Amino acid sequence: MSKKVKLVEQTDEENNHLFHKIKAEIINQLTSCDYNGHIDDIGNLVGIAVGRHIGNKNIWAFEKDDFLSGFDHGYSLEDGTHG
Repeated sequence: MSKKVKLVEQTDEENNHLFHKIKAEIINQLTSCDYNGHIDDIGNLVGIAVGRHIGNKNIWAFEKDDFLSGFDHGYSLEDGTHG
């Protein structure tokens, strides 16, 4: 039996603040890295930045699956597989 997790709801202001913190962390991670040309390094750095702010916090509208869905959607728009 899976454990039911209660999602934390935030105000629009709190969501906006969290979005900008995550965005700044992603920019910081990508601009300060020493990696050379591997796409998995970009994924890793973005994952670290996003996970640092939403991991295990159960914040409504800031869940891992939402992030992955957004990534898949944006990627499909660019590679022509969007249905």
